[in-house]
Amino acid sequence: FELELNGVGVLCFTLPSLRTWHRLAHLLLRWPALRVMESHDGGPQCELISGTFALMLQGFLGCTALSSLVVKRHLEKPKRELEIFMMDIAKQAVGAGFVHFANIFVSIALTKSQEIKGDKCAMYFMNFFIDCTVGVAVVYWLQYGMRAMWMKICGEGSSVEKIGYYGAGDKEDQRLERYWIWAKQSSIFLAALAINKFFVAAWLKFMYMQFNQLGNIIFGPVQPYPNIELVIVMVLCPCFLTMLQMWLFDHFLKDHSIKANPLLASGNST
Repeated sequence: FELELNGVGVLCFTLPSLRTWHRLAHLLLRWPALRVMESHDGGPQCELISGTFALMLQGFLGCTALSSLVVKRHLEKPKRELEIFMMDIAKQAVGAGFVHFANIFVSIALTKSQEIKGDKCAMYFMNFFIDCTVGVAVVYWLQYGMRAMWMKICGEGSSVEKIGYYGAGDKEDQRLERYWIWAKQSSIFLAALAINKFFVAAWLKFMYMQFNQLGNIIFGPVQPYPNIELVIVMVLCPCFLTMLQMWLFDHFLKDHSIKANPLLASGNST
């Protein structure tokens, strides 16, 4: 485009083409300074399960994220009964534990199976970031689809018709029935998480080089300091994203009907 200055001269600007931007991005990713982690033959490395320090960080992250749900319960109106709330949280605790260790396994397996060894912590972050963004929507629709299939097979009034509703009654057999309903609903949630994790792992494997280079760009400055990188990957970066993910999961794992708080008479628990 052209720009006239005080009626005297004209400055002409040409916007770079899409091909030019692509070449610049390609050159940037191939810049040697950004490829410091292509080989892990020597030097300190960030390890996801390297001992007490790593385990303490993982425990801290889990407790912080689950505690945020307590705040969410205090903000909601009406509040769920404590027992119902604890059962809802238990779903997420089981699911979060599964996804966390699946992310660790996938990250370590990917970085060790490639010719160019990558940064395990950076790959864990890629895993985690996809789970907390695109993965939330994928899990939601997978759970919705599996719930619809279950209801089609078992009919209306099955135990998964109202996600977050576990039946009613205080007698021992009724309480056992509630826990059985919780297990059925949790199995759908876990299956959705597992399928999503398979898709994410396949995506990371298919585009390993690109994700590895992106991890080097993001974490390159702290890669020589494994403990600092581990704190960033396990605490600083995931803290907000984990709480956001758990709040979103809690929104579609709880019962939104008017009868969410009272325990109704137990019905069909197919």
